[in-house]
Formats: sequence, structure tokens, C-alpha cells
Amino acid sequence: MDIENFGLGEFAQNEEVLQEYKRQYDKHGFVQISDFLETRTAYSMYAWYHSEMPREWLNHCFTAKEKKWDYRNLMTQEKSKEMKDVYRLALSEIEEGNFAYSFTRTNSHVDTCSCVECNLKKFLKTKQALAPIEQITGLSLFVKSDKIFGSIYQGGDFLTPHTDDQRGSAAGALHLTKKWKPQWGGQTQIFDTLGNIKISATPSFNKLLLFKIPVTHQVTHIPECVSHKRYGMTIWWEDSNNLSTGGEHDDY
Repeated sequence: MDIENFGLGEFAQNEEVLQEYKRQYDKHGFVQISDFLETRTAYSMYAWYHSEMPREWLNHCFTAKEKKWDYRNLMTQEKSKEMKDVYRLALSEIEEGNFAYSFTRTNSHVDTCSCVECNLKKFLKTKQALAPIEQITGLSLFVKSDKIFGSIYQGGDFLTPHTDDQRGSAAGALHLTKKWKPQWGGQTQIFDTLGNIKISATPSFNKLLLFKIPVTHQVTHIPECVSHKRYGMTIWWEDSNNLSTGGEHDDY
């Protein structure tokens, strides 16, 4: 699918809806946007992640003790054992209240790549795609290709509370999974300053959870017994008037 065929949902052209989203964002620090992508665009990404994309997913795991670990899906038995060892350490970090995660994600391609994901990244960098987000957040935004990536959360995966500090000024969790059930976990939860849950967003197809940075949030643990996969995309927008928020990090 070529970049000129990508688009946002109808909300982007509806001034009344945009003003309501801005009111919610200003009041709560987050807003949920249904039908974020135009229908054909959303289904193209759904098909790409679910069935068309080559086996380029990276298994990512992080613990405060062992730092970052990642391997491609095609692993040797030795690498598989190492992954399991690091994963057990990551689980122990949950009990200790430290930052840790386990999930699978995409990696950056070469600049000339024209796959579906890379073309969507290019579209999200255009003024057409940025303007509605700027109106909602009140910021002058830009986004880099390496600040957009796809993810899979499946049985056993999680992302403990963190703030995305220094990654940008606004973050987006775009869900690209159909018929996800709340009992499967995988909710994106946002906390207030006292540690209380402000929202627990169950994945819903083509819905974007847009929130301010920094704000504490997490992805809840998915039980090992769940065979379904939670597909999504993370987006970090940076404020051109506050470039100090776009630092480089190696934690995920």
C-alpha cells in the first residue's frame, strides 16, 4: 500500500470532535481516539502484522540486573535457553518493583524500505497526520521513524510501570488486534501521581490511546495460557519547541 493511500479516520476532519478530544486531553492527560486510522489503512496494517510481514520480529526482554536482551524469532537452542533465563529475572523484577518487560517488537528498516509499516511511518510524519494530534495536544510536533514501532504481546508478556521520560512530549498506543478479551490481560493502564489507576484500556481495534509524557503507565501481564497475540504500534511525538524531551535511550 503506497503512502498516498494512507489516511486518518473521520475524526481528523471533524472540528467538534477534535475540540472534545482536546478538552479531555487537557483535563485528564490522555484521550482515546476510536477509528484513528482510515479503515483501509487500519486493515492494511492488520494484515501486514498478522500474516504478511516477514519474520523480522525481535524478542525483547529487559531487567535492571541484566539490562537489555533481544534476539530474532529464529533462535538456536542456546539462545532460547538464555532468553528463558533473562525472562525469569525479569519476572523477579516485578515483585521487587523494578522496571522490566518482555514483548516482541519490530526494528527500523533502511530508509528506502517501502513495506507497509515503513510507509505508514512516513505517513505519520506528514503534516496531514500531525495536524490533528497537534490540535489535540496544543504542541508543535514531529516524529522520527525510530520513534514508531510495532509490537506483539502474548502469553507471559508484560511492561511494568514507567514514564517514557525523555522520549518525547506525547505518546500513542495504537491497538491493531480484533476481539481482545479483558480477561486476557494486556491492558494499557495510566496512573495518577498517587499510584491509582486512572484508566485501564483494553485493546480495541484501531483505537489510539494518546497521553502526555511523562505519565506513569504499564501494560498488564498476559497469562501464559493465552494463545492470542496483542498487536499494536507505539508512537512517540516530540515537541519542536522543547527538543530536550527527545533523548536517546537503550532500555527498549
